Amino acid sequence: MIPNVNETAMYPRQIGIPSLKPAVKYCLLVIINSPILCIVSVNNENIISSLIGCVNDVKDEHGQKIQEKAEAAGISPKEVVDQISGEVKRIWDMVNSSYDNFVRTTDEDHEKCVKKIFKKLYDQGDIYKGSYEGLYCTPCESFWTESQLVDGKCPDCGREVQPAKEEAYFFKMSKYADRLIDYINTHPDFIQPVSRKIEMMNNFLLPGLQDLCVSRTSFSWGIPVDFDPKHVVYVWLDALTNYITKIGYDPDGSSELFKKNWPADLHLIGKDIVRFHTIYWPIFLMALDLPLPKQVFGHPWLLQGGDKMSKSKGNVIYADDMVRLFGVDATRYFVLHEMPFENDGIITWDLVIEIQLRPCKHTWKPCKQNQNQRSHSMTLKAVPGW
Repeated sequence: MIPNVNETAMYPRQIGIPSLKPAVKYCLLVIINSPILCIVSVNNENIISSLIGCVNDVKDEHGQKIQEKAEAAGISPKEVVDQISGEVKRIWDMVNSSYDNFVRTTDEDHEKCVKKIFKKLYDQGDIYKGSYEGLYCTPCESFWTESQLVDGKCPDCGREVQPAKEEAYFFKMSKYADRLIDYINTHPDFIQPVSRKIEMMNNFLLPGLQDLCVSRTSFSWGIPVDFDPKHVVYVWLDALTNYITKIGYDPDGSSELFKKNWPADLHLIGKDIVRFHTIYWPIFLMALDLPLPKQVFGHPWLLQGGDKMSKSKGNVIYADDMVRLFGVDATRYFVLHEMPFENDGIITWDLVIEIQLRPCKHTWKPCKQNQNQRSHSMTLKAVPGW
């Protein structure tokens, strides 16, 4: 049954995670989002869907990695992210994705609000100054302890880490950990699929949260901390808050648009950033005294023949190549048809060709019926209360 969304608009929120040229796996989320919007919009004219333009791997448009790319190319960091953002938006538009806002963390209104949010959290004692010493992965922009490494390398991407020490501001994650655990236990649909919830509880929350580094001084490409400008706001306090800044949240007084549309009914994200959306983000919202999204759904990955797509492996399938060879509808159909909702999906050129040949062996009608059934099934699983 379609929920009553006349009071609170359906608000699928997405974080796009590609680099310069998006592989088809990065179009997965925007394609999945379309049937959700189509079905829910039958009952609600006020749906807002935003694609959050996170063009620095899984993070945002700021950070050390972007600064280093710019220095290597002899151009400004803003020129780098403008190029990347333009290409990402081109590909997402090419696959007919549905959205109202393409949000970038270099947007002036977002940067202004992030400064206010940082100051508010600092003034109320949730952020404090300290120093960090540990191991740092530049591609992931993540700090790790020795015990967290896998074979001496970053546990997320498998690359080398480097020792790092610098002054930084930290957010008191531990202050809100028990409250978040209680919330998850009393809201069983908050993290979906259930396997993601079990992972977050057992691997991160129950063992205990460490305070989170939220500023850096070793690079300058970021949003400056107003009261301590040698610091720039670091990654997730910048990237995650664009969910609310773009619809009018302001610590000094939020807009009617924000009051009408928050909290979101659904955050639709990739499984590799579930931790940040189900631990960091809800804790930030609790600290800001804001309600949490009703559900965070972490979709699985689209693998190339069982392996993660990687330029170094030479196994990347690009969305624009698929569209050029098979068309937009066929590309969208393949993603919806072959993608499960908990386990990873598989894509190969042979499999794509096989599926495109099926209508020739049978008829278009069964394929169209399967596509509609798949879209409806996905919506029922992804949207809380359906």
